[in-house]
Amino acid sequence: MPGVGPAAARNVVISAAKGDHIAFLEADDVWHPEKLSYQYTYHVSHSDIWISF
Repeated sequence: MPGVGPAAARNVVISAAKGDHIAFLEADDVWHPEKLSYQYTYHVSHSDIWISF
């Protein structure tokens, strides 16, 4: 998105999201191959927790 900063671009993408969960992966992040699977399973089992890193 030319002409806007990363926060504005992220907000547009969040608004367009259709799923129940959002994950942010930035250029300098390194994730364990199963990170999303682990976190998704955790959040499904613990619906009172709404954010994790």
